Amino acid sequence: MTTTPTPEATPAAQPTPTPTPAPAPAAGVAAPLTPAAPVETKPEADVTIKKGEDGKWPTLEQAMLAVQRACGDAVAMSGENTHAKYNYSKDTDYIKHVRKYLNQAGIRIHLQDYEIIQQPDANKVIGYVIFRISHPDSAQTLDRKIMAEANDKQDKAVGKFLTQARKQLLKSEFLLASDESEDTEHTTANRQTAGAFEPKEFMQEIRDSVAHASSVPEINTIWTLNSTKFKRLQEMDKPGYDTLIAELSEAKKKAADAAKTATVAAAPVQATVAPTPAAAPAAAPAPAPAPEPTPTSPAPSPVEEQPVAAPAAAPAAGSPADELF
Repeated sequence: MTTTPTPEATPAAQPTPTPTPAPAPAAGVAAPLTPAAPVETKPEADVTIKKGEDGKWPTLEQAMLAVQRACGDAVAMSGENTHAKYNYSKDTDYIKHVRKYLNQAGIRIHLQDYEIIQQPDANKVIGYVIFRISHPDSAQTLDRKIMAEANDKQDKAVGKFLTQARKQLLKSEFLLASDESEDTEHTTANRQTAGAFEPKEFMQEIRDSVAHASSVPEINTIWTLNSTKFKRLQEMDKPGYDTLIAELSEAKKKAADAAKTATVAAAPVQATVAPTPAAAPAAAPAPAPAPEPTPTSPAPSPVEEQPVAAPAAAPAAGSPADELF
């Protein structure tokens, strides 16, 4: 006889305990802070440059994004200004920081063209530089036009102008940063653009230029072209700045006086012209003499001499004779 096994009894379900609510705090007492649940942290994303599955980056934008992700650290500051005692990031620091990532991503950057729009003197250059960013894997290119300014001695101005443009391109395209503060960055850019500034040399240059200036407009032009350096001089050597400004004012006064004197000397003189005397009237021709009588002519008859009458008395003033003459 087969016995049917008795099924095991199903254990009774355990009731879910209901959490006991915390007692409300008494009036005027702050409620206790409940600790927040721990947040699961994820490891940092791998920023190493890696190509796609086919071994190439699909687009230039993706390759540039990979470079930007890789350039996370601050750019080194190998430049040192011993006069103002601060460090700054040089153009070569930016190139070294980004070059290896550009090579891994297959990106090439080269200078396409440049245009100088203003060159007030031989030492200053202002213009635009066009760079081409190319990506051979995708056959895509991107042109960027960067404005730059540089001021240095003679042929160095153009080279520094191109260097400043390249530095600005790398900073803006890949969001590169350094440990410089904004004020230091601004000062650094001005110093790199303007080159090494020596107050005594600048003052001597201005004095030489003023010595060759011959008019007030020429002296004003010297001030306009060097206004930035005058400001630098004021910051670094206030007494020297005041002295140089006084010399410029005196030179302008002398130039103005000289111009006024030259104007008076060159004024035309009104010459006094003597009037031309009127021509004397031509003398009347003398009457021709009467012909002398010939012997054959009869002698003229004697004329009886008549007595000469006495002149009449002048009429009295207001007499009727006034109306006749």
